[in-house]
Amino acid sequence: MEFIVELLKEMAKGIIREGSAYFFRKQFLDKENENNEKPTLSRDKLKKWVLKKSKK
Repeated sequence: MEFIVELLKEMAKGIIREGSAYFFRKQFLDKENENNEKPTLSRDKLKKWVLKKSKK
């Protein structure tokens, strides 16, 4: 009986640890990545930009 209680405690600790890590990543790390990423230009806009640069 004592073994089952210890096993359940360890499982609960693991679930809480994984949940905390998940929410930490979502709240802090993903926001930093969104702010640092530059938006990529679509193919058409990129071609127009290259043509403008080459005409100068």
